[in-house]
Amino acid sequence: MDGVVLDCNEAFAKSLGYPSVEEIKSHRSQDFYHHPRRRESFLNKLQESHVLTNSQSLLKRKDGSPLWVLENVTLMTDEDGRQIIEGTMMDITDWKLAEERLDYLANYDQITDLPTRLLYTDRLKQAIIDAANHRRLVAVMLVDLDRFKTINDTLGHDAGDLLLRQVAQRLATTVQAGDTVGRTGGDEFTIIQRDLENVQQAADMAQKILTTLEKPFRLQGRNYYVGASIGISVFPLDDENVDSLLKNAETAMYKAKQEGRKNYQFFTADMQLTLLKQLSLENNLRHALENNEFRIEYQPKVNLRTGAIMGAEALLKWDHPQLGLVSPTQFIPLAEETGSITAVGEWVLRNACQQCKSWQHSPYHPVRVAVNLSAYQFRQQKLVDRIATILDDTGLRPQFLEIEITETVLMQSTPETLQRLRDLKSLGIHISIDDFGTGFSSLSYLKQLPIDSLKIDQSFVRDIPADSNDVAITRAIIVLAHTLQLNVIAEGVETQEQLQFLVAENCDEMQGFYFSRPIPSEKFAELLRTDSRLTI
Repeated sequence: MDGVVLDCNEAFAKSLGYPSVEEIKSHRSQDFYHHPRRRESFLNKLQESHVLTNSQSLLKRKDGSPLWVLENVTLMTDEDGRQIIEGTMMDITDWKLAEERLDYLANYDQITDLPTRLLYTDRLKQAIIDAANHRRLVAVMLVDLDRFKTINDTLGHDAGDLLLRQVAQRLATTVQAGDTVGRTGGDEFTIIQRDLENVQQAADMAQKILTTLEKPFRLQGRNYYVGASIGISVFPLDDENVDSLLKNAETAMYKAKQEGRKNYQFFTADMQLTLLKQLSLENNLRHALENNEFRIEYQPKVNLRTGAIMGAEALLKWDHPQLGLVSPTQFIPLAEETGSITAVGEWVLRNACQQCKSWQHSPYHPVRVAVNLSAYQFRQQKLVDRIATILDDTGLRPQFLEIEITETVLMQSTPETLQRLRDLKSLGIHISIDDFGTGFSSLSYLKQLPIDSLKIDQSFVRDIPADSNDVAITRAIIVLAHTLQLNVIAEGVETQEQLQFLVAENCDEMQGFYFSRPIPSEKFAELLRTDSRLTI
């Protein structure tokens, strides 16, 4: 078979890019026919069976572009003893390209062009087989970006997609040849590190990744810093199953986040136990509200000039029938992660407002109740409307409600943050910055905020007056607050020495064990009824 076309119709000629049958018949090269990648395979199959039915073949057009056809062909011998191919074919190029596109979409991420979970998992299986045969290790890494959501929400999805592409490029250039970088979704990337002799090689690679991701990313003409948390599991030390290795890497990644982010953690069996406990806690948390397991205690806020109780901070307690008293540091982040903080937060707000209203029906002076809002709650679109509805339902006048928001939340200086604060302020609600001094606020931003009070974080109060640095910081916060005409509250006051220092520095209010621990509403009412006062 010398590749000469003896005869064909006009459709065949035009499909291959030739203007006429005569021109294609005059061609003397096989290059125009079956694509070099497929020619040898096609001829071998035809020689073997003499007939090919519904065979997909790749041809090459005159301009070199591919032409996929579905052909039915027969190998024959003419009267001169020459082998000739006779048959029909149908152009299926569009269908084939669509099939390839679907295959790409199933295996590669559209934003970063990295392998998705399907292809990544397939490569991990092969890496495990190779490692088992050669007695080597395979490291599975889960890389989770630390500030992606903030950037994506603030700058928009286009900037978020650009950031993901830049991260993908950095990861691809950091790993070794033969390793795989994939994207499983969101801001999570996965890495297969093959052919390892020891776990230190995985640790070295994880550190290289952290270092390269600490460098700024250029988005919309400005530099942004991201960083990452990395979880690592190792075959066969941690498990030999693909799904288990991926799950273990995820567990280790969450541990890295708990350890302060921007670090890597190897999976350990203790992590699995911790995760199981967390899952159990999460399941119990979903039913805590409906089972009436929550209660609110109130810690008095005391005026440092008169010693009188000015208000109370509402503090949520979870008293589980089996687990006992669960720390808020355990269940509040979990409630935010699962989204249940919205319902729990509204329950606290409503009950605190009802309680404060009931105190005002008594013969003692009215006080203000303070309720903490988490970052998740503060970002809710209908937050202001919900609070306004609760005030209307309970009949509590807005000036007797105080909303406490952490400094970290307010550091996210977006137009939405300012507008939400202004809307709350327009209702007549008192607004305080909680844990002040721990979030590195910009003073130029602070003066724009429609706030009423600063609360000095207890970490600064704890060691005054012994620690000169804490003394200087506490004194500076009081001066700053008063300069901005803000009320200043010290929390965590436990000793006479701390109290005397705060009084001398003209701090306005305090709360802490020195006067009272958080107490049930009935005991707080008793303090009001007896007009209990702090001895200054």
